Amino acid sequence: MDDRLEVVVDHPHDQYTGEDIHQLRFICLCRAMDMSLEEVRTLLSLALRRKADYRAANLALNEHIGHVRTHLTELKGLLADLTDLRGRCDGLGTKCRIVEARHSRADVVPAAGARTKPHRHV
Repeated sequence: MDDRLEVVVDHPHDQYTGEDIHQLRFICLCRAMDMSLEEVRTLLSLALRRKADYRAANLALNEHIGHVRTHLTELKGLLADLTDLRGRCDGLGTKCRIVEARHSRADVVPAAGARTKPHRHV
C-alpha cells in the first residue's frame, strides 16, 4: 500500500504523506488556539518519548496560557474603551460624539520618547 496521498492543490503532482498531512493538521489545531509559530515549532520538535519532552510541552503550554491571559486583559480593556466610547453618543444628537472623540484623541501628540502600545484585535 502506498503511504503517499495525492492532494490536488495548485500543482496536481504535489504529493503528501500521511505524516505530512498529520503535521499540517497539528499545526492548524495549534494555530486555532492562537499559538505562535515558535510555540508550534517547539511542540513539533518534541519526540514525547522522554520525560524531559513532557516537561517541555507543559512549559510551552504554560507560557501560551500566560500569553492568552495577557491578551484577555488587553481585550477587557478594549471592551471597556469601546463601551465608554459607545456611551458618548445615542445617535440622535446633532454631532457624533464617537467620531468627535476619535478626532480629539488623534490630535493628541504623544510625549517625546513615549511609546504607545497599539491595541490588538482578535
